[in-house]
Amino acid sequence: MQVRILEFAKDIVFITKTCLENIFTVKSLLGCFELVSGLKINFHESTIGELGIEQHDMERYSKVMNYNRMGVPFMYLGMVVGGNPRKQEL
Repeated sequence: MQVRILEFAKDIVFITKTCLENIFTVKSLLGCFELVSGLKINFHESTIGELGIEQHDMERYSKVMNYNRMGVPFMYLGMVVGGNPRKQEL
């Protein structure tokens, strides 16, 4: 699994090829992080987003992760992700 990770302060963005196997892998990584660090992930504030994924697949992935779905485009560190900043306002 090839994963791109963006981290800043308490925010992490995982970017990966979307398939159920990778969703389970990311969920396992987050569980291992909790065990090793002693920190807890706030799943109530966690979201999952998609670009170019079928609606029914995204619903299944958000249920597996137990995350809310985020809207696209979204802001990350002041940059618009998943949209044309000249055409859309957040």
